[in-house]
Amino acid sequence: DDLTDLMLDAELSQRDFAPDRYERQHIVVGKSAVYNPASTTAPLLTSEDPVLREAMTLALRIPRRPPWDEETTPEQLEYAERDSFLEWRKRLADLEEEFGLASVFSANALTPFEKNIEIWRQLWRVVERSDVICQILDARNPLLYYCQDLDRYTHEVSPDKRYVLLINKADFLSPTMLKRWKEYFESQKLEAYFFSAKEETARKEEEQKSQGKTLSDDAENINRDEEDDEEEEEEEEEEEEETQQVEATQTPEHRDRADGPEALVS
Repeated sequence: DDLTDLMLDAELSQRDFAPDRYERQHIVVGKSAVYNPASTTAPLLTSEDPVLREAMTLALRIPRRPPWDEETTPEQLEYAERDSFLEWRKRLADLEEEFGLASVFSANALTPFEKNIEIWRQLWRVVERSDVICQILDARNPLLYYCQDLDRYTHEVSPDKRYVLLINKADFLSPTMLKRWKEYFESQKLEAYFFSAKEETARKEEEQKSQGKTLSDDAENINRDEEDDEEEEEEEEEEEEETQQVEATQTPEHRDRADGPEALVS
């Protein structure tokens, strides 16, 4: 809300703040007014207005991390990041004042996360340390989610970095639409891949079921073989016991006769 924004601006600028009791339209930070909620100097523009769209395109850029090198201390870098982020926030406030965008711009354009410098610090570090930056888009309207400035910023950090678009929910597209979107991204020299998380999930579940069935069949075969082996062993043991019982009941003469002539000759 407005009070949270005021406190954040005051903290980032490291200044004291106080309200102007005689002019309640303004909230004063230090010596300069940063927000005027009662401003009527410009007409309120709608989101369909081309001037508003152009203003938002210029203003809603990713805040850039200030330049730094090995000699920059952590304290110096932190102060530089705060100053740069504060300037970015002030440019947005200036546009709100100039175009009367307080209700449209603040309510719909920026979320509390985007107003938090720590979110942008994470982005800065991820972009600097990554070789490939991947942005996920919705295939039903890819350009609505495509952040061109993130692409631009990635290559500002290093021209060698890859910027890849992963377009999810491609199963919603007809073959003709899919073909046209591919042609469009190729014409824009954008590396784009179409993907369906739903279909991929279903495919993996089917593979798991198939593997589970195969494992189950293998287990059944193993159990069946083991049972056959046990039955054979039991039959052999029974035959051996029967042989021993027969031999035990026979006299030596019977055993000699059972051995045959060869035993008598020997």
